[in-house]
Amino acid sequence: MSTLRLIDTNYNNNQGMHNLINLEGDNRLINVQQLLLGNVKLYEIDTTKNSIDSGDNYSATDDIANIFVTTLISGEAQVEQDENEFSLTPGEFAILSQKERFQLNFKKDSRYILVQIPEEIFFERMAGRDNQVFEPTKLHNTGLVPVIVNLLKSLMVEIDKMSETDQYTLTNTLLELTWACIRASTTQQKTQQHDSQVKLLRRIMAYMELNYADCELTPKTVASANGISIRYLHRLFQQSGMAVSKWIWERRLKATREDLTDPTKMSMRVSEIAFLHGFNDPAHFSRSFRERYNISPSKLRIKVGKEHELAGLTTI
Repeated sequence: MSTLRLIDTNYNNNQGMHNLINLEGDNRLINVQQLLLGNVKLYEIDTTKNSIDSGDNYSATDDIANIFVTTLISGEAQVEQDENEFSLTPGEFAILSQKERFQLNFKKDSRYILVQIPEEIFFERMAGRDNQVFEPTKLHNTGLVPVIVNLLKSLMVEIDKMSETDQYTLTNTLLELTWACIRASTTQQKTQQHDSQVKLLRRIMAYMELNYADCELTPKTVASANGISIRYLHRLFQQSGMAVSKWIWERRLKATREDLTDPTKMSMRVSEIAFLHGFNDPAHFSRSFRERYNISPSKLRIKVGKEHELAGLTTI
């Protein structure tokens, strides 16, 4: 594995501006273009099958934090940062923060473009972002991504022929397009996550509706039956303004009240109805019912019975 460091010593020769990429055991000259907005730099790098580690200190300039945008021109790579890992193929690009160590594992001989953007310049593109913590991001070859990839390729070839005004304009365009892709991807991910959570919550609710009368139904059994952790189950319900145990309890109380007021079930004892809907402690049920409806189950039964009798006499 090699450690990659960008050395900030530029020099000129007949082929333009270059930088030295220091790979332990393998020094090489690469093509470097420095754009005119906030010291944004482009690197076009050829590498053999290799694993490149950003190391503990990626840049020689310690006082400047950078964001790196990288896209493959050819080859194949595996990107790792923190607990995130994803593959990268030509036409896609990845966005990585200098603040966390990362690895680029090239599966074969590859060529890639690396864009070094000062963090301050990068984050000011996203209005309202106070917490400048950026998760490793992969953007697929859809939407604006092909536009950005082609723009990067063109910049590497044409930058020396452009005026300073054109370079500045294109750099701004590159940054704006990159943030537009990130925002679109983030919105899409949130929408997909929300839709997935809604579907899961509906499935859980259907399961609970079917099984609420089981006296052994608990958050633990609900989570287990739906293949999720109890913690995630509680988080889903919190987002909906409910608590799992409270939903189960309320559903049981509602069902018992419906049966207690059902004239076709007047012959059933209160305790039978309670057991039928998951209550296995009559005294506890009675207290809970009274707290919920401000009347005991037995008094409600008597009251409803009298109302039914009166209604029956009135209709004669």
